[in-house]
Amino acid sequence: MKFAYFVSSNAAYLPYLNALLNSLDQQHEPGQAHQFDVYVIHGDLPDKYFEAAKQLSLPIHSVPLDAEAAGLVPSWQSSWLHKASRYYYLRTLGTAYDACCLLDCDLMVVSPRFGRLFELVANTLLL
Repeated sequence: MKFAYFVSSNAAYLPYLNALLNSLDQQHEPGQAHQFDVYVIHGDLPDKYFEAAKQLSLPIHSVPLDAEAAGLVPSWQSSWLHKASRYYYLRTLGTAYDACCLLDCDLMVVSPRFGRLFELVANTLLL
């Protein structure tokens, strides 16, 4: 089964994003039968950040925010654009997965069993 995490961030939230990605990486159970991907929707994170993220055990996908494609108002404050855009990308990119999880970047995952929660909603059409 394939599962995905969706999170958005801008440069101001980078310390929180680092904590989240490291906690997902730490709690990820190597050799799981399921595939997990992480999509980071952003507008101003440098490419070198995503190059460094390749050291993690989970695939981290860079998704540059496109406010117009997402049907958002480009003049909105950056944090609102990022929060709202997650739903657009979840709807467009999430269809390739059995279950998806929308995360705020100021969260931390502290249980290695967290990934197993995806199995509860897989193929139910629930987010």
